[in-house]
Amino acid sequence: MPRFLHLFTLLFYLRIPASSAATDTILAGQALAVHDKLVSSNGRYALGFFKPNSSKSSQDTTNWYLGIWFNTVPTFTPAWVANRDKPIKNTTSVELTISQDGNLVIQNESTKSIIWSTQANITTNSTTAILLSSGNLILTNSSNQSEVLWQSFDHPTDTFFPGAKLGWDKVTGLNRSFVSWKNLIDPAAGGYRYELDPSGIDQLLLVALNSSTSYWSTGPWSGKYFSSIPEMAARHSISAKFVKNDRERSNKDIHMDEGLTGLVKRLDGAYQGEKQFRAEVSSIGAVQHINLVKLVGFCCEDDKRLLVYEYMSNHSLDVHLFRSNSTVLSWAARYQIALGVARGLAYLHESCRDCIIHCDIKPENILLDASFLPKVADFGMAKLLARDFSRVLTTMRGTAGYLAPEWITGVAITPKVDVYSYGMVLLEIISGRRNTCAPISSNVDVYFPVQAAHKLLEGDVRSLVDHKLQGDVNLDEAELACKVACWCIQDDELDRPTMGEVVQILEGLTEIRMPPIPRLLQTMFESCS
Repeated sequence: MPRFLHLFTLLFYLRIPASSAATDTILAGQALAVHDKLVSSNGRYALGFFKPNSSKSSQDTTNWYLGIWFNTVPTFTPAWVANRDKPIKNTTSVELTISQDGNLVIQNESTKSIIWSTQANITTNSTTAILLSSGNLILTNSSNQSEVLWQSFDHPTDTFFPGAKLGWDKVTGLNRSFVSWKNLIDPAAGGYRYELDPSGIDQLLLVALNSSTSYWSTGPWSGKYFSSIPEMAARHSISAKFVKNDRERSNKDIHMDEGLTGLVKRLDGAYQGEKQFRAEVSSIGAVQHINLVKLVGFCCEDDKRLLVYEYMSNHSLDVHLFRSNSTVLSWAARYQIALGVARGLAYLHESCRDCIIHCDIKPENILLDASFLPKVADFGMAKLLARDFSRVLTTMRGTAGYLAPEWITGVAITPKVDVYSYGMVLLEIISGRRNTCAPISSNVDVYFPVQAAHKLLEGDVRSLVDHKLQGDVNLDEAELACKVACWCIQDDELDRPTMGEVVQILEGLTEIRMPPIPRLLQTMFESCS
């Protein structure tokens, strides 16, 4: 429900830019200029004029639009566009204001021409526009602000906000669906739309814009599954194919299938599939971070369990580290990948309502986008830890080679199990090979973490770095990364840093001492000598 606007005691003059008061509101007589913006009271959303980011496209644009975007996300990401089919060619004298008939309009002040309008049937001559904390832009009666005269939630573009609704509104007659952009720099209606099944079945359909052909559906779903899921976007780069359950392949629990430009993950097996499905939806569906893969949608129909993720064109990290025919990652790319994964895990551990322990950090679960930006994926083994508790008892989970010692002893775990796994992955990022592989120049099977710990103490970091880089490496960063990795894989979890501390160290904000060789690794080293 729309909140009541707190009373303003400051006087204002005609045509004061709304952002000069750092507000979420436009009152009658105020105007939002091209370089101003409204910000929701929680700081999460902003509204203003923007030009689509063309950095990922060979094209460029001079078109401007009025829209709502995520105010706290580093990458500019618009979520709603007012004039998506009517771009502004010249921003001179353009402003957002409340017209004499009470509607919110984009107006050319010099010519008094209207570029876009809310076009609401308004009977009052006093209205107020507010950007709510939900991301909903509403137009209200100034004297009765519980009366919503128009709202952006009734006119979605390509993003579905929590709290918004899809389908027919029996009161207004609007059919609310969300439609993809035409391309990277053109927010005009593209080729696909998400809508509720018009037949009355409770399922979400992906259909061609000018067709009734359904490419994918969620299957019948219950609102309880969607209650904790963040914004879902029908980006032009996201689509999916529906994959039928194949019982003949049920010897594996998880199958990954690539759609046209989307990724479909199928979970098989009645018990394990359902368990992983619920774990993944409840964990990744409730969070959003630039270094966490985004859940686009899911299917829960009969025994079918499908999770649809954003498409990551450079696949997973293991492909680039361990396959001989893959692109060799530069040292700079590796360091940024290591830092990005650390940031994603720090967010899971320290910034979510409940601490989320991933429990299966490995190169296969780190996906890379077109710019090699890393995103942590596959939350099927994740464990939620309430902030009132410091550790949680759970069954053993994860992948051999990345498991912390406490998994073996069966004690209750903390987020430090992810720290240990991260340290093992970081060593593989440095070396470009599996930790269990023998060095190229040796016939002896030497455990790489043992070698790394000793070489670090000897000051011979260069010998640890992937030979495929041919010496093109920042040795200071390599030494820092090795130190971090060796601290992360300490036997005692109390000796390991938190992921937040790892981020600060890799960013150069915190000093780090030379780590001791872990006792378990030392024992292994001595037994191999």
